[in-house]
Amino acid sequence: MDIPVCSLCGRDKQGPNPLCWHCAKDCPHTGREPVKIRKANGLEEVRLRCTRCGNQLIGQSNRDYDMASLPIFKDHTGKNPPCIVCGQPDTELHHFAPTALFGWSEAERWPKGWLCRACHTRWHRV
Repeated sequence: MDIPVCSLCGRDKQGPNPLCWHCAKDCPHTGREPVKIRKANGLEEVRLRCTRCGNQLIGQSNRDYDMASLPIFKDHTGKNPPCIVCGQPDTELHHFAPTALFGWSEAERWPKGWLCRACHTRWHRV
């Protein structure tokens, strides 16, 4: 079985991104492309993705893009674990480190948890 390696330094890597986290953390994110994220509850959002390291960067307004023409970068529908607060199904991934404060790359390194829409909404009102 082939172990995926970083396209820049050759280190072992995990996930779909072309670079390992060592190289991705230093990436200048000069090339950007819009991609679609489908949440577990069926909502779709546009995010910018770095074409060099593969990391998601910032959200974009869905009104700026033809949603039907964008590639799906991540699809969270289906077999997500139940809500860690109430046990309901149909959860979405919540970043406990706010992406607005930490940036997407750093928030991805912090703990995450599965929350149903109601608990996720309640968390963000705090």
